[in-house]
Amino acid sequence: MTYDELISAIVTTLKREEDDALISMLPTYFRLVESEVNRNARVIEMEKRSRRPIETTSAGELRWAYGWPNDYLGLRAFRYIFNGFRAVNVEFLPPEQMTTKQDLFKCRETAIDTDKWYYTTYNDYYSIMPIPPADQAVIELIYYGSVPPLGGKDSLGNVIESNWLSEKYPDIYLYGACKHSQVFIFDDERLPLMGQMYAEAVAGLKNNTVEKQWSGTTPRVRVRR
Repeated sequence: MTYDELISAIVTTLKREEDDALISMLPTYFRLVESEVNRNARVIEMEKRSRRPIETTSAGELRWAYGWPNDYLGLRAFRYIFNGFRAVNVEFLPPEQMTTKQDLFKCRETAIDTDKWYYTTYNDYYSIMPIPPADQAVIELIYYGSVPPLGGKDSLGNVIESNWLSEKYPDIYLYGACKHSQVFIFDDERLPLMGQMYAEAVAGLKNNTVEKQWSGTTPRVRVRR
């Protein structure tokens, strides 16, 4: 469903087609629904891939710290792609252990012949050590990205008329917005029902991901005789 279709469905469900004050609040309720999904769900539709080159600083040194993508929620995999095709996993280290590694690699100097690559995470950025050659490798992140804000704008300034959540799971928007709307219109009688239906819709989203991840032919163990 599109943004306009959801607005229409919500006001019809609540029997508030002429309530301009409520309609003006629905974009806020959409943001609350998206925030809850971003906080509580990690599903296939959220998975994204990002690549960026190894950069240099203004002083001509290889950069060791990089910001996360703007829609970053959590990491699935971190690796380098060497020469356009060879993928090498990068191992996570806690920040205090990374400091020790930095000393071993002579204050972040490039180590071309290493067989171990490391990264650590901070609040809004990550750091790498040792730094691979800029002309040989790029950084690849496979991560969970936030739900694109329905009715908001994308990076190009275009209005987001629909997103994967509204297209595949419109009931989450519908019941979630209705749940929040009940507080606004002081209709407490339907609030538990809307909350329950919303919780069931979110649970269905999570269960669908589990089914996709584990679908297919069941492996069989061959017994030799």
